[in-house]
Amino acid sequence: MAVSEISWTTNSRPNEVEEHWNNEYPQIDTVSNKIRILEENGYSPVVHFILPQYCWTDNYYKPIENRFSTFLEKYKNSELAKKIVDLEKEEIKIYEKYKDYYSYGFYIAKKIH
Repeated sequence: MAVSEISWTTNSRPNEVEEHWNNEYPQIDTVSNKIRILEENGYSPVVHFILPQYCWTDNYYKPIENRFSTFLEKYKNSELAKKIVDLEKEEIKIYEKYKDYYSYGFYIAKKIH
């Protein structure tokens, strides 16, 4: 099995980033706890790694940012469209400020028979 899951990369972090992700995705957890969950569910970890920062910036956030204007135009600058863009901008700011504390972990495990 191969899964990608947002993971804390440190055991402690500033309250702002912890509160943000606990509100947005309460299942966020440390790498060691993600591996423990695999083991508790009958899987043996084979390998795991943390995606590098450019995966967030170059492959995810920049393409989203490049489409903000088109998105707003398409939805005629509606309040909902503006809110969506504002939320994305806030997430990008949080990532830029706190990127050393979290990332996506990629976990590969095999089922234990």
